[in-house]
Amino acid sequence: MLRAVEGRAEIGALDSYARSADTVTARLASFDSVLTTVVDRLTAAQVAATAARGTTVTAAAREALALQLEGLRDDLVGDLNTSFRGVYLF
Repeated sequence: MLRAVEGRAEIGALDSYARSADTVTARLASFDSVLTTVVDRLTAAQVAATAARGTTVTAAAREALALQLEGLRDDLVGDLNTSFRGVYLF
């Protein structure tokens, strides 16, 4: 009987470790996804800022690029406010 109780306790501990590992894996996957999106948005912002440079760009084109940059900024703020299971990642 004692071995059965000890075995159940050990199984419970192993299950706890497995759940913790699954949670960590899911959290890391979430971090990876958000960071990949952040890098993509920053790259898009660099492209838009570079496209707005120079003397051949019209005012309307600059305005459109500025609006695009504002949208990217708002999206980045949303990415940085991402939560995982009720806890903010950043």
